[in-house]
Amino acid sequence: QATSRVWGTQPRTAKMSSDDDDEDYIWNTRAHSSYIERARYPVHDACEMEDVSILQELIFVRQETSESSESSSSSSSSDSDSDSDNHQIMQSSNAANVAVPPTNSNGTGNGTGNGTADDKAATTTTRPSLPMNGDHTTNNHTTKPKQKPKQPKPPKPPRYYCPHDLNERDDDENTPLHVAIHALHLPHIQLLLTAGANPCKKSDGSTPLHTAIALGALPCNNEFSLKCVNLLLEYNNHMHNLLQLRDESLQTPLLLAVKLGLLEVVQCLLLAASSTHNTTTTTNSSEVLWRGDRMGNRPLTAINRHTSPEMTALLLHEIQKHGNAHGNVNNPHLTVQSSNNLGRNALHNALSCGNWAVAKVLLDHNHCNNNPSNPSSNNSNGDDMMTTTTNNELLWHKDKRGRTPLQLAKVRGMVVPADILQYFSNDDDDDDDVNISSNMSMSMSISNRDMILDPPGKTLISTHAICSEHHTCPMIRRGSRMDPPPENVRRLHCLLNDRTGILKSSEFSSSAVTINNHPPRANIADVLRCHTYPYIANISSICSSLGSASKSNLAIHHLDPDTAVSYDSFEAALYSAGSVIDAIDKVMSGDVSNAFCAVRPPGHHAGPSGVVTCHNDRAGSHGFCLVNNVAIGAAYARCVYRNSNSNSNSNSN
Repeated sequence: QATSRVWGTQPRTAKMSSDDDDEDYIWNTRAHSSYIERARYPVHDACEMEDVSILQELIFVRQETSESSESSSSSSSSDSDSDSDNHQIMQSSNAANVAVPPTNSNGTGNGTGNGTADDKAATTTTRPSLPMNGDHTTNNHTTKPKQKPKQPKPPKPPRYYCPHDLNERDDDENTPLHVAIHALHLPHIQLLLTAGANPCKKSDGSTPLHTAIALGALPCNNEFSLKCVNLLLEYNNHMHNLLQLRDESLQTPLLLAVKLGLLEVVQCLLLAASSTHNTTTTTNSSEVLWRGDRMGNRPLTAINRHTSPEMTALLLHEIQKHGNAHGNVNNPHLTVQSSNNLGRNALHNALSCGNWAVAKVLLDHNHCNNNPSNPSSNNSNGDDMMTTTTNNELLWHKDKRGRTPLQLAKVRGMVVPADILQYFSNDDDDDDDVNISSNMSMSMSISNRDMILDPPGKTLISTHAICSEHHTCPMIRRGSRMDPPPENVRRLHCLLNDRTGILKSSEFSSSAVTINNHPPRANIADVLRCHTYPYIANISSICSSLGSASKSNLAIHHLDPDTAVSYDSFEAALYSAGSVIDAIDKVMSGDVSNAFCAVRPPGHHAGPSGVVTCHNDRAGSHGFCLVNNVAIGAAYARCVYRNSNSNSNSNSN
C-alpha cells in the first residue's frame, strides 16, 4: 500500500511496511500540520521551540528509490518461483534415484506398458543407466541440472534528503543555526551541522561562532559557550577560514573571546588555530593573533577590567612562541609593544582601567625579557627577543596624545600601587613629568579601590516588569507578513532576559552594579509639571477602555501613526517616569554615582499635549512617546534639589 504525503513543497511517496518502524524515521502528523501547512520557517521554529526529534523529521526525509519498490513488490513472486523450481528439481532427482519416472497428469507411466503389474515389476527390477558425457537423459526424459537456491539480497540502508534550505535567513536575518544557538539547544546544533548547515554563514554580521562566544558573556552560559565552540570547530570543514572571519566590528572569534574574558574558549581557539597550520598554508595562528578590530585593538591590547592574569600570560606566551617560530620577530603586530589606533599599548589599557594584576604580568614579562642574566632573553640563534629591541618601550611608550601609561592612569584618576611603581623607579627619564615618589605616597595613603570616578557598588539599573506589558503590536511571530514597529517588547527582552540579556552579562554582575526591579510609580503631581491634565486624562481613558485582552488577541489603539497603546500602557508610562525620579533621588543622596533606567515606553519626544509641531516640521515630534519621563525627571530635580549642595561629581545618565 502506498500513500502520497506532501512534505514541504515536494511530494513524498511512502510505503507502509516494517521499514517505517526504523528509529531514524518516525512520521509525526502533528509536525506535518504544524510546521508544513502553517509555518513560514519550519526549521527555525523547530530549532527554537521543539524537541530535536521534530527537527530530525523535518530535515531528514527518507528517499524512496525505484530499486527498493521493485525489490519489495517482486519479493513474493521470486520466492514462489524459486520454491517451484526447487520442488521440480527435487522431484526429478528422486524419481531418477528410485527409477520411477515422473508421472503424467493422468497418473500413467511413460513405459510401454499400460500400468499393469508386469510393467511395474519390470520397472522395479531395471536400474536406469547413468548419464554419460553430460547427457542428462534417463529413459528418454530430460531432467534439469541441480541449481543453488537464490539468496535474497541484503536490504540497502535507507537514504535521506532534506527538503529545506538549512542556510535560509528568516525576517530577523537569523539562520537555523543562529536560532539554535540563541535557544541554547546543543542537540539541535549538532543535528544541523550533521545535515550540512554552513557554520560560516553570517547573521547581522556575526557567524555562529561569534554568537556562541558572545553568549558566554553571561556566567550562566559559560559551559554552553565552550561546548558550542568545540562543536562548531569539530564539524567545520574550513576551520581556518572560520577562525579568521570577523564580525561587523571586525572582531575575530579570538579577539571577542579575549574581550569577554573567556579563558577556556581562548585556549580552545588557539589550539584549533595551531592544529590547522601546515606547510602549504601561508597563514597560521600568529596571523589570527594580530588581526585587530575597527579601533586597532588586538587580543593583547584589548585588555579591560575583566581580563585575568592567566589570559594575559597565555597571550604573551603565544605571541612570543609564534613570533620567533615563524620569523615574525620584526612584525610590529606580534610584539608586546603593539598599539591600537589611539597609540596605546597593553600597559596603557591595564593601568587606565585599574587592572593591576594584568599590569604586573606585563611588567614582569618585560623585565624578564630585558634582563641580560635571563637565559630565555636570547633565542637559539643568538638574536635578541622581540621585546629587547626596545628596552623600555612598554613602560614609556606615548600614545597619540603624548601620554605614557602612568600619565594616562593619573588622568583617569587611578592610584597606582607601590608594587607597580617600583618597575618605573629604576628608569631615569628626566623628560617624563610623572612624579613617582608622590604617586607612591598617594597610593599608600588612600584605601584600596580600583577607581575613584567609578567606585564599587555605585551604579544603579532601574526597571519594572510592567514596562514589558506595553504592547505596540500583536504578538511578534517569525514569518509574519507584517513587520513589527521599532518600539516593541523586544527592546527590554534583549536587555533583561535571564539567559540572553545584555545587562545580565558578567560585566554587570559584579558588586559595582545594583539592579532595582521595583521602582515606585510616579506621582501625578510630578507628571503635571510637564504635561496638561486633559492630555494625561485622555491617555488614561483610552487605555482603560481597551480592556485586559489576552496576549494572543491584543487590543491596540493608535494615538497617531507612530504611537500605539494597549491596556497597561498608561501604567507603564507612569512607572517609567517613576524609575527616573527614583534614580535621581538615589544619585542626589549619594547612594549611587550614576543610573540607567531600562524602561519603556520612551518619552523624550512628547510635548505638553503630545505631538509638538513647528514651521519646519509639520508632522511633529513623533517617537512612540506617551509622557516625557526625561523632562519629568529634570523638572523634579530642579524643584526638589534646587538648593541642594550635592556632590558635583554625581551624574545621572
